[in-house]
Amino acid sequence: LAKAAMAKGVQVFAITNALEKEAEAYQTKHKTKYPFYNCDQTELKIIIRANPGLVLLDGATVVKKWSARDIPDWAEVEELMK
Repeated sequence: LAKAAMAKGVQVFAITNALEKEAEAYQTKHKTKYPFYNCDQTELKIIIRANPGLVLLDGATVVKKWSARDIPDWAEVEELMK
């Protein structure tokens, strides 16, 4: 999903409360091409209750949220972006 989004010019990033070393290890293991940012666990719970979860933003507006078990394919996300 991230690869498809980035190919279309959509900004993708991860927000985590993991330590920097843990985030870097994940990025290396999974060869992610998007940046990771750190945030306090409480704020993450305010944003999305699922862990992990996905949030689609349009600027500062939340368009939709998904838990890990419901992650959509690119076609569904692209439809929401119209």
